[in-house]
Amino acid sequence: MKKIISLLLVLMLAVCISAPAFADSALPHLIDGAGLLSDEEFSELESELDGISEAHNADIAVVTVNSLGSKTAEQYADDYYDYNGYSKSSGVLFLLSMGERKWHISTTGQGINVITDAGLDAMKDKFVSDLSDGYYFDAFMTFAKQTDVTTAVVNGKAAVFYADSPVAGYAIEQTDGALASLGADE
Repeated sequence: MKKIISLLLVLMLAVCISAPAFADSALPHLIDGAGLLSDEEFSELESELDGISEAHNADIAVVTVNSLGSKTAEQYADDYYDYNGYSKSSGVLFLLSMGERKWHISTTGQGINVITDAGLDAMKDKFVSDLSDGYYFDAFMTFAKQTDVTTAVVNGKAAVFYADSPVAGYAIEQTDGALASLGADE
């Protein structure tokens, strides 16, 4: 009987020790369910998203699907982040559904404070035309890089960045005036 109890305790200990290792194996930051990217584009974008996610301790993800089913783009994106194994409590997920030609950016945790509705309006001006023209890789890369820059500035990891007026205005707004615009608007 003691051997059985000892064996059970050892097994329970092994499970407890290995559980954190499995918790870190979250869903990939790029899911191209609609098959929009070439292998080269996929690799480059996945690497970019992984690097940004690691740098900011957040899940920054791009997901493409063929259909939303019975959900809105917002519902699908929110549910996808919440119920598909993303391990970080903060994140930003860009969803594109080809069937409905709809997209949505979902935020959670600190991502809500970094990418606000006003920020989304400024950000989308950077990538919506690429989406409309079928330049999906360019649109996703713009999203990733803009999310990286905005997050770095808001979290104090960058002291200065160059941007056009809407993006700079958004960054100033997000930092409650901790940032300031230099030079004149053109």
